[in-house]
Amino acid sequence: GGGAHWVLLPRLQGLRFDVTGAGGLVSREFKLPVSKEQNFGTLTGLQQGLLLRGTKCERPVFLCPHGKVTRHVGGMVTVDKELLREPPYFRYELREELNDVVGTKVRQSWVYLAWLHAATSGLLPDRFTGQVGT
Repeated sequence: GGGAHWVLLPRLQGLRFDVTGAGGLVSREFKLPVSKEQNFGTLTGLQQGLLLRGTKCERPVFLCPHGKVTRHVGGMVTVDKELLREPPYFRYELREELNDVVGTKVRQSWVYLAWLHAATSGLLPDRFTGQVGT
């Protein structure tokens, strides 16, 4: 199935994206397009991850690689993509009506999200959740 051209991310459990006629990407697994705007107001400074955003009826999904998190001088935060952990990524839903980010039923996804939020936040509340990470 899918289009004539596609992209495979083997390190992320083989996630596949179809290339659209306009040059965009649509996730086969989540049936959502990759958002042109990757900043969603929280986890600011995180250098890895992929925001999928469809129509207003569907909640945006953020896919984040699961690896060692490092905070750098200047606020940049990276995830080591060379040594991904199990599972290799977590899926988070953005509930825009509640201004929160929701993990899966796996407790580990929530712990990792808390770690990411702490690593990417500071003394001022972020735009999306209105929360601080300290």
